[in-house]
Amino acid sequence: KAVLLDWRLWAKSGLRLRNLQFSGFAFARAKSTPAPMAMEDEDADIGVGGDLRRTSQAGHSLLQQSGDDFTNVAPPNPPDKGYGWFVVLGSFLCNALVDGCCFSYGVMQPHIASSFADASPSMLSLGGSVLTGTYLFTGPLSSALANMFGCRAVVMTGALLTMLAFFAASFVSSIHAFIGVFGFLGGIGFGLIYLPAVVTVGFWFEKRRAFATGIAVCGSGIGTAVFALLTDGLIDVYSWRGTVMILAGLVFNCAVAGSFFMPLERYYLILTLRERRRRAKGEPMVRGHIIERLIENKRRERNISQGSLNGWIITTNNKVLGE
Repeated sequence: KAVLLDWRLWAKSGLRLRNLQFSGFAFARAKSTPAPMAMEDEDADIGVGGDLRRTSQAGHSLLQQSGDDFTNVAPPNPPDKGYGWFVVLGSFLCNALVDGCCFSYGVMQPHIASSFADASPSMLSLGGSVLTGTYLFTGPLSSALANMFGCRAVVMTGALLTMLAFFAASFVSSIHAFIGVFGFLGGIGFGLIYLPAVVTVGFWFEKRRAFATGIAVCGSGIGTAVFALLTDGLIDVYSWRGTVMILAGLVFNCAVAGSFFMPLERYYLILTLRERRRRAKGEPMVRGHIIERLIENKRRERNISQGSLNGWIITTNNKVLGE
């Protein structure tokens, strides 16, 4: 099921699939047949790091030709390599920027107190508390939006919202307005960044998922240490208001990091289009992710099973026994 979408993409490319039942697992044998190609992908940019707009349009055309409903198709198999490490890098940067800004508020608080002399210490501390609490409290909202629009769009939206909130907070003249803009609106933006940045790593890794996630969340610790020193130095030069402006610009870099969070389905679509172009040029066909997935499933699910070929039985040791 995990590769059903890929099988349909290959079938629409002019391949006739015939199922060959062997030892309880359905393999597919493809026989090439001439088929008109209604989709023109000669000009499609299939580079992973390039402009994906034309590739996406080509993929949508291919799906529309099939006339099938892909809403219930299982997600693709995580590649555990390659572009997934760019996703880890983007998640690392997002965690560093989010937690670095949140936990450096204590460095700014004494300087903020000089601008709001009538505010109590507890009121001043609410700025950082509301910021941290809100971005953690918005987890359900962030997850729902990520399911609807994808992690990349949600992270980039959160980066824009936080940048605007921090920039506006540098001009406020009331502690209550500062808490609302810097703490609440900035916290919502951080919440839209944080959860998708952590979750998206799991879609790209399976065997190395724990290791990749560990690298990603290391950004929180590094960001906390670096931003404390950075904020202290910036305040001495630009005051706390100028420092908040600079933090607004730094946080907007989460949009750049979030652009790495390419949907896994589009990544496999790019590989499929690349393989089609290779076949069109007459280059030798290499074993793709579809066959690798079949082999991996066979390796995992293999046990003593009754085959469909003359009653033979295949054991876990690959010994064939007759009836």
